[in-house]
Amino acid sequence: MMKLWRGTVLAFLLLASLIQTAYARPEQDLETQKQEEREKERGFHVGKLVIHPGISFQNVYGTNVTQTNANTNSQTTDLVTNQTVNLTQSREAADDSLRVIGGLKLNYPSKNIRFTMDAQLQYAHYFGLSDEKAKLSGGVTQAEIDTSNMSGLSGTGRLALAIFPEAVVNGSVSDAYSYATLPQNVALSQTLAKHTNKAKVGLGIKPGGGQLRLNLGYQNIFENYTGSGLEALNALDHEFSLNIELEFLPKTAWYFFGSYSLHDYYDWDETRQADLRISPSDPNSSPLRLMTGLYGRITSRFSLNGALGYGNSFHASSTMDSYNMLLAKLEGIVKFTDRTQLKFGFVRDFTPLVTYAWKADNKPYLELKQWFAGDQIKLYLYFAYSYVQYGKPDRALDANETTTDTIERIPDRTDNVLLVRPSFRYDPLNWISLELAYNLNLRYVNETVTRTTTNSLNQMVVSTTDYDLTSHEVLFKFSMVY
Repeated sequence: MMKLWRGTVLAFLLLASLIQTAYARPEQDLETQKQEEREKERGFHVGKLVIHPGISFQNVYGTNVTQTNANTNSQTTDLVTNQTVNLTQSREAADDSLRVIGGLKLNYPSKNIRFTMDAQLQYAHYFGLSDEKAKLSGGVTQAEIDTSNMSGLSGTGRLALAIFPEAVVNGSVSDAYSYATLPQNVALSQTLAKHTNKAKVGLGIKPGGGQLRLNLGYQNIFENYTGSGLEALNALDHEFSLNIELEFLPKTAWYFFGSYSLHDYYDWDETRQADLRISPSDPNSSPLRLMTGLYGRITSRFSLNGALGYGNSFHASSTMDSYNMLLAKLEGIVKFTDRTQLKFGFVRDFTPLVTYAWKADNKPYLELKQWFAGDQIKLYLYFAYSYVQYGKPDRALDANETTTDTIERIPDRTDNVLLVRPSFRYDPLNWISLELAYNLNLRYVNETVTRTTTNSLNQMVVSTTDYDLTSHEVLFKFSMVY
């Protein structure tokens, strides 16, 4: 028995000895290293304060700027004359946009208090080049999609404080705000305004020599859709988290991460949502995530991070299907040289939803970075495939309902999503960069939604919509950041 115990311990130590980098200090990405080196040579210095102004001009051409599905087919039948008219609406709209982004970053490094502030303001102008129209079977056309209405402002701001970051007991406070004008897929060629604010506080404890590290955190997430008709999605999150890291061999760490959230749709109105054919069920949830794993370096150029865990969405309503399954993460970083890096991985995580209760993303990904000519030229390639699973449709979307407005969805929706992003960047100077990039986004959904309504003219309308999506995007960017 003693020999078996010793053998088990020796095998465990041998496995652990293959891993040499702690999770708390993961292998730094080459991009981060090079960015920090470049940033040291830039900025206006006022005492310890460093000011980094910047501006970027971007021209983006997209084949599907509304980010919506290709077609909606509808059939209208007059219940008196029994005459039928078919309508096919092309929902994809291509356009070119010019985006101007101004930014300002402030850094105040200190042993006691580290201060960082970062703000960006963007104006996107859509030229309205799209000539897509809804086409009737009889040759009659409806109004074309005017994408110029999507022009608008957006912005972000972030403030972060690190308090006694190297002390046994340390703290952190941060707040990040964003205002975005997003494509509104229902009302084509229009946008919706989304306000998001994330406030965080953290407490870190490093007793003894720092081999054991505990981090307690709280995050408040506020989401608001102003004047968009989607106020039902306004949400408030209270998230509590615990992170434990233990170095049990030189530069080797085991870690545990846990979080529990209270996700509240504070503008939910059961009567209103039932009238809109959205679930009248209470969509609030209390997501729980528990994960444990190891992070470390297998060789001097290969690091690995692996973890397994459990997640549950804990929906408040018994009619909503709760996620109750495995969570997983695996990521490897290979630094072939100081200018070549390959990152690969797989992640499985979930997100609570309103209509389908939850979605689970199973995503393998690959990322390659290569620098040339003294780091002035950078080639980049990102590839990701996602197999997305959904919970059961809520009870307000039952095909057997006998009202004058019914919606039919298949119960087991799955999405297959492909993302490909190659780019080329050239930095003639430390503070000037030119970039050319291409983005491919493909989405295939095994679901079509059929809606049957009877309008005020005593006509029955049966419309069928699929959620397949194809989007090509070409971007050219000129940036100056000092």
